[in-house]
Amino acid sequence: MFEVTNRQWDAREVDSDEFLAPSGQVLDSMLSEHQCEGWLEGYLLTGRHGLFNSYEAFIRIVDSMFSQHAKWLKVTLELPWRRKIASLNYLLASTFAARPQRLHASGSGFLDHVINKKADIVRCYLPPDANCLLSVFDHCLRSRHCVNVVVAGKHALPQWLTMDQAVIHCTEGIGIWEWASNDKGAEPDVVMACCGDTPRSRYWPPFRSFASIFPN
Repeated sequence: MFEVTNRQWDAREVDSDEFLAPSGQVLDSMLSEHQCEGWLEGYLLTGRHGLFNSYEAFIRIVDSMFSQHAKWLKVTLELPWRRKIASLNYLLASTFAARPQRLHASGSGFLDHVINKKADIVRCYLPPDANCLLSVFDHCLRSRHCVNVVVAGKHALPQWLTMDQAVIHCTEGIGIWEWASNDKGAEPDVVMACCGDTPRSRYWPPFRSFASIFPN
């Protein structure tokens, strides 16, 4: 970023400072989810696009701000003169299921909070690998007048699908991975299912194979 712009800065400078200018386009924030949320919502209202990157544990801080933005999007859909704006995109890059060292600060309640809203406004995505994440975010950044929540852990994981396979999988929303399944119409002994990149297993006959569940 600093090859093309500077930090916006109007205060005193010292000799060790770098990349500061009153006309800079980079804004440095303190650790404040409220401030970042407010900045992004205002930025979207100017007709531009943005992304809010946070953790599942800390994104709950902006629950009420998300609710107000979602309500505003819903109401403005009823105003024909109001142009649709780019979607509010959240990327939750540290998941509650992969943070054993900080269980006291973990929780996935933000998804519960979001999914309670109208389906024509909110979307939640849990991609199982990096190519699915790319496909999802291509869709999210093209979407308008929605709130998109994407949960993607930052730990190194296997890459399950090619890019072409990922696009098909994400478009369909749910699928059985034939290369990982021996489902031949019989009752299974073990079922492996996945919503995102955290697998679960249970002995439960209604499911018939390893599946990747990708809600949209």
